[in-house]
Amino acid sequence: MHARPWDRQPGEDARWYARFTAYRLLGRGRTLEAVWRQEAKDHQKTGKYPPKHWYAVAAEWNWKERAAAWDIYQAEQDAQYQMERRRAIITKALEKLEKRLDDLDGKPLTWRTFADVMSTLFGEQRIEYDQQPAQQLNVTLSMRQTIEQIAKARGIDADELERRTFERLRELGVVS
Repeated sequence: MHARPWDRQPGEDARWYARFTAYRLLGRGRTLEAVWRQEAKDHQKTGKYPPKHWYAVAAEWNWKERAAAWDIYQAEQDAQYQMERRRAIITKALEKLEKRLDDLDGKPLTWRTFADVMSTLFGEQRIEYDQQPAQQLNVTLSMRQTIEQIAKARGIDADELERRTFERLRELGVVS
């Protein structure tokens, strides 16, 4: 298995790797001095700055580059989590809308409920697809299909429902 840059490197002393780990976990504003201050506090050492050999060891073991690789990895993990979360919200909104369509049986679907679900759905899809025009077209097609299903269930004209829907969504600030 290929070691990740932030893992302990072959030949790296365990004590220095522990110091590197402390450095890495400080985040983007990390400094060698902050690691030194923590170690000095924990081990009753004196001095505001680390000894010169700390800087040499940090350079030798590429602490800055390894920590930057960790930052990138963490950002990718966060982005993946956010994407999965958005997809879950979109799925939940679609399931609620689908259930509401199935439950109509002559009961009216309130505009408020419809607008709330659609607002959530489209807002999350815009984020998911970085508002790319091709994906917006797909969102529009999905909305048209949803409107046609609602119109059919309610026995009304789909074009009129679409006009009223977009009018309401514009009022809510969901679309321009």
